[in-house]
Amino acid sequence: MGKTKVVFICGSLEIGRNGVGDYARRLAGEIIKTGFGSAIISINDDKVNENFQGKQLSDGIEIPVLRLSASLPIANRMVQARQWLIQLNPEWLSLQFVSYSYNARGLPFGLGSRLVRLGAGYKWHMMFHELWIGIEPGKYLRTAIISKLQRFIITKGILKCLKPHVIHSHLPEYQSVLRTYGWDVKSLPLFSNIDVADVRKKLIDDGVFRVGFFNQVDSSASIVTFLIELKKQLAARNLKLELVFVGGAVTKMKEAGGQLEKLDIFDAPIVYTGFLQNDELSAALQSCSLGITPVPRHALGKSGGVAAFLLHEVPVAAPNVHPRFKENEIGFNAVELCSVIVLEPNLEKILTLRKTMGAAKNEIQLSTVAKKFLSDLI
Repeated sequence: MGKTKVVFICGSLEIGRNGVGDYARRLAGEIIKTGFGSAIISINDDKVNENFQGKQLSDGIEIPVLRLSASLPIANRMVQARQWLIQLNPEWLSLQFVSYSYNARGLPFGLGSRLVRLGAGYKWHMMFHELWIGIEPGKYLRTAIISKLQRFIITKGILKCLKPHVIHSHLPEYQSVLRTYGWDVKSLPLFSNIDVADVRKKLIDDGVFRVGFFNQVDSSASIVTFLIELKKQLAARNLKLELVFVGGAVTKMKEAGGQLEKLDIFDAPIVYTGFLQNDELSAALQSCSLGITPVPRHALGKSGGVAAFLLHEVPVAAPNVHPRFKENEIGFNAVELCSVIVLEPNLEKILTLRKTMGAAKNEIQLSTVAKKFLSDLI
């Protein structure tokens, strides 16, 4: 492993139990593949009782990690983290930010000043996986207060203290918001955590058109309307609609799926796969003719489920629109990704998209994202 290019900082590194930690691990592993060094520190790890220094694996690559237990005093954790950084002597520190990763209530007061001391002498990068929570009509006053406090912590605390040289985010919305505070924010697409297995794909199998939900299910009016209209178009071509609920606990998925089954618009029962290993999960995703997501269109860029479908060359329908956003606002910057999001039930367009997914798949590849990440670290 070459000179340490970047050390990622996140909340927890429990494998498979923390999305940001999993993200940092895969990105660090890909960076190591390029010949640079990389490592990760989890500074508020609630899954370990004692500090742990060792290695974690990502795609067969060993990544140095330091896991600092949330049960220990924060001052002691910062001292150990600083000593480890001095040994590694990286060029960059990358803060992977979600408020709740660093404080259970989502209010990490003092985080900026602690990180300044931790990273003295190093350049800072920030990835905003989340900003402050949104305020919707009818929400509790407590929610509005937390939102304002989080905004203060981010804009007047962390950003002001760290003065990061480079900032990334997955969502155009986050870029736009942070730019109003005077910060230049670059786009970095979210890659999928589900690798593509080498299985044979079929566009339509035995006259069945499969629409897949992945981990998240919703029976909103817009999704139901989309499915009903799609079913009509399929019937005109003598094709049957089948829903596949990929991943997740079967009991939980059946609770959500039951709302759709009551509508009596499907000719066959919903298929529930339950939890699957990577190869089986990849095969299930590839079996879908179309993915469908309850995530509002403006937020698609931060959805791992959407990224998984796109990596598997499956276009994604996004019927849900948040009331604060326009119908054509899609949460990607890349035209290649926006172009494979299905906004209306149009069977001919969906079938055409299935044959032209290569450009979108490339945008969402881990290697592509890692290359862009490194090129942006000037």
